[in-house]
Amino acid sequence: MSPSRLLALVAVGALTATTSATGAVVRASGSSVPGQVAWVRDLLDDVSAVEAGSDAAIALTADGLVAVDGLTGEVRWTRPAAPEGTLDVLASPDGLTALVVEMAAGRWEVIGIDTTDGSERFRVDYPAIHQFFPTEPLIYPGLQLSVSNDAFAYLRDATQVVVNSLDTGDELSVVDMPAECSVAASWWGPAQSTDHGVIVPCFDPTAREVRGGYVFLETSTRDFTWREIRPGLVGDPLASPRLAPDGDLALLRFWRLTQGGGGAAEDAIVDVVTGTALAEAPRLLGQLGRHHTWLESGQLSASDAAVLVDLDSGAEVTLMRPCPTAKPVLVLPAGVLWFAFERVIGSSEPPCGLVFTAVTGAVTSIAVDAKFERPPSVVAVGETFVLHAFGADLLGLR
Repeated sequence: MSPSRLLALVAVGALTATTSATGAVVRASGSSVPGQVAWVRDLLDDVSAVEAGSDAAIALTADGLVAVDGLTGEVRWTRPAAPEGTLDVLASPDGLTALVVEMAAGRWEVIGIDTTDGSERFRVDYPAIHQFFPTEPLIYPGLQLSVSNDAFAYLRDATQVVVNSLDTGDELSVVDMPAECSVAASWWGPAQSTDHGVIVPCFDPTAREVRGGYVFLETSTRDFTWREIRPGLVGDPLASPRLAPDGDLALLRFWRLTQGGGGAAEDAIVDVVTGTALAEAPRLLGQLGRHHTWLESGQLSASDAAVLVDLDSGAEVTLMRPCPTAKPVLVLPAGVLWFAFERVIGSSEPPCGLVFTAVTGAVTSIAVDAKFERPPSVVAVGETFVLHAFGADLLGLR
């Protein structure tokens, strides 16, 4: 491991990282670079969610599920919505299984779908609904499911994690939260899903002084393999953890509670498999990218520049925003895809739309026919990045 150094980044104090030889550049291997529109698909109905299947984007509309081929943009299969409503869809990180949450005969069910052909693998009741408040059951149980590549999990009474098979839907085990962090935080769900398990925000109500943080449950072994628990602090249940798009890293936020309330105390970017901290600071402002990258944007979101950091080597490259209102929607080792739909106040210049700025300095504007009225979400299906922002359009970039 190369020696550590201190990176002075925009308005965040200090970030601890490691670096390779002086002058190293952020690695550009291991990911495709979006440069042109491969296809646009109008699904004729507003899309509420898009998940990445193994070779298709799985879109949830009012009419049900639609699988759109990542390579061609053609519709692969459809699945009608349940008569009483389809609430949510959540794909496993490997894209092979999609979980659909539906209401049937007045009861919530979880349906396992094979994403290659839309066939139903299992259907099970979803009886345990974690409660945000003692007297009010959660209205949206789909938001409480987390899924790895071999199992899906949900909370029971905030002190236990129920783990079910992705092959059959059968309950595999009920795991008690660890003694030193025995109660899970209320906001718990898809944001914690990783390839091998689930990150659970938690706290210890029995400790003389408050302590809390995060634990990682490996779903194949049902063991807690790492813990990031800090005395005097608690995890942020509203905004953390925040996972990288490929699920390799997580941004963990810690809060310090005081008699008058509380506030942000510490942030850490950790490897989700080992729990090893790759970067720490009082406040990390930016966006996690694919392949261990981090786009540091500082406190001023309209700043002209951002810093792309390779968290393995510590190498950094400064990238200019293509226009002042541009927001990053995809961060890669090779560069950043930005989107802006607003005009600059007082300017007659049109918004810059989709623009990819490469670490080499190249800037590529991407003409888009799809109607995006906000920065789009992005999922990766094979070598295609599928974009969606409200409305009925999906856009494939390669």
